[in-house]
Amino acid sequence: MMACMGAAFTACSSDEDTTPSYADSNKFEPAADDNSELANYRRDFYKNTGTYLLFDDRGVLDVSYDMFSTYTSSYTYTYDYIEDFSSQKKAAEKVKESILKRLGDSSPFSIMIVDKIHAWSYNDGVLVAKPKKDPTYYLGSQCYVFSLEQGKAFSDPSFFDNLMAQIVLAKINAKGDTFLKDFFALIEDYDKYQDYDKYELDYPEEYNDDLARSLGFLRDGNDWYFRSKKYDISDYVTAVFTYTAAEFEEEFSAYPICIARYAKMKELIESLGVNVDGE
Repeated sequence: MMACMGAAFTACSSDEDTTPSYADSNKFEPAADDNSELANYRRDFYKNTGTYLLFDDRGVLDVSYDMFSTYTSSYTYTYDYIEDFSSQKKAAEKVKESILKRLGDSSPFSIMIVDKIHAWSYNDGVLVAKPKKDPTYYLGSQCYVFSLEQGKAFSDPSFFDNLMAQIVLAKINAKGDTFLKDFFALIEDYDKYQDYDKYELDYPEEYNDDLARSLGFLRDGNDWYFRSKKYDISDYVTAVFTYTAAEFEEEFSAYPICIARYAKMKELIESLGVNVDGE
């Protein structure tokens, strides 16, 4: 039936071969005849998590393709792959416990774990390395790519907390301001701190974290403006994955409005199905 839907443009032949081609296969799972140790582990990983596991994109659909957006990244990505099975399994188990278990219902369709991500852009027709630090992750609509940064993921105790914060921040930003309305509402007349500078608000023109925290921001913006909305959101998402509730309350005990905003942000994050505490 599907083969004949284009009849207005091309005729359907009764002799046409409608057998599904290789393009109809699921390229995110191992080939049916692959019984290697890695292939069997990847199958078990999917059964246990509901997320497909990749260690390279060779022969796979473009993992950086975004099926839900017209946005196209200005960068081209290449990867240093993890080649031996013991290292692949160690990486996958760590990502499963530190990321997927906490993402819960918000887990991606597939993940690819690599040793290093390289970002490139074209300059006068020549592909050159991105001048800034290579990315730690790429969040595509079909696949999340995680870099272990050549072992840093296992030596830096905050690595996966920081990665979780960035993943959740991307999800929250995609939801838009309406999702965060109760978070913003905890600062009275929130928009005035976005629309006016300190002079217009009758505050001293100086950097002052104590003043900013008394108003509900975790840190000041600069000498002339309070923290912008973009960084205010980022500060609190990061705080949720940096401090437990008890630790945050102790650290910011002098600023009850900050404690209230932390609690609200944690509640909103958990409403996405994310297990903040990872228990």
